[in-house]
Amino acid sequence: MKFSAVAACLLCATPVCADDCANTIAALYDDGGAMDPFSRVPHVQTVSRFDSEGVSKERHEISFAYDPALTVPRP
Repeated sequence: MKFSAVAACLLCATPVCADDCANTIAALYDDGGAMDPFSRVPHVQTVSRFDSEGVSKERHEISFAYDPALTVPRP
């Protein structure tokens, strides 16, 4: 009885489609999108590592800058 109720629910369920979400995420990486590395302003990312007492052990600064001379043509 329980099996037939579960089977009926699964057979009647509409398939979930994530196309809208996938399209939204893909648009972020398009030319001029928020995640397009060539449209982002130069910035610095700082990564810090602390020990269990909260004392800083490591600190790394990574600079991201766009250099037009290193641009690879997009298809």
